Amino acid sequence: MMILPLLKSDFYRLVRSTYFWVVSVLSVLVSEGFTLIGILAGSGEPTPGAGRVWQTHAQMLSSSLLAGGLLLLFTSILTVRIASEDTERGLVKNLFAGRSRRAGYYIEKLVLIAGITAWILFLNVAVMEVMLAVLGYRYAQPEPWGRTILYVALMLLGMFAMGALVAAMTWLIRSKAFSMTAGVLVAIGIVNSVVSLAAAVLISATKMKWIGTLAQMTITSPLEQLGRQPDNLFITLGAQSTTVLPDLSGTAPTWGWPLWVFSLVLFTAWIALSVAVTLLANRRRDVC
Repeated sequence: MMILPLLKSDFYRLVRSTYFWVVSVLSVLVSEGFTLIGILAGSGEPTPGAGRVWQTHAQMLSSSLLAGGLLLLFTSILTVRIASEDTERGLVKNLFAGRSRRAGYYIEKLVLIAGITAWILFLNVAVMEVMLAVLGYRYAQPEPWGRTILYVALMLLGMFAMGALVAAMTWLIRSKAFSMTAGVLVAIGIVNSVVSLAAAVLISATKMKWIGTLAQMTITSPLEQLGRQPDNLFITLGAQSTTVLPDLSGTAPTWGWPLWVFSLVLFTAWIALSVAVTLLANRRRDVC
């Protein structure tokens, strides 16, 4: 199955669909709206008494775009719609005339999800930059562009990892309601909090500290660390910490890796796992 013709067809349908533009506009209104409300309420200035100043560019991005998992939420909504749309319309029956074509179909969908993820992120970054520039915000510690680009790239990789996971759940379980609910719970951090709490209880009861290592491997764990410590990308994290749990107070994991390496490895692993589950589980499965 040729991936490029399918991608062109899906892109054509997507940009002419109402839901795509509605979700895109809502992502901007909600994310930037909360930031603007915080600014007007006086909580949008990281340096009290210093005027309209953010300490660093990464701090602005983390506070305005990663906080609350809003972009993950909108990514999940679009992903579930895209992953289930062809099945609901019966299009996959024609596309899957031969089983050998299935891998190309799912890969094309994942490429489309990656493109949508990039659109949602870059749209919100651009609008946020313009809004804060108009409001007269500046940065106390200007960063090299390379560090800002790396930070945005890690945000993009994490959002795509989330999208790939939600798509895999949608294709595997074939329940839009379940996939949407699960995506929302993961996006807003409830799943990560439950896993951390369960790990703490198990470690206390069993003394098996390796459970804490597993708890650090949730898909939102590196995103939370990126949100809490945006200026520590190159610092070896957790080297002096004795806990093996994700520290909800903001202390990084204890793997002894820089934050950018920790994020890159986990995001890549989740993407690889999601792709593998998608391709293997749907290789010989009926489309109905």
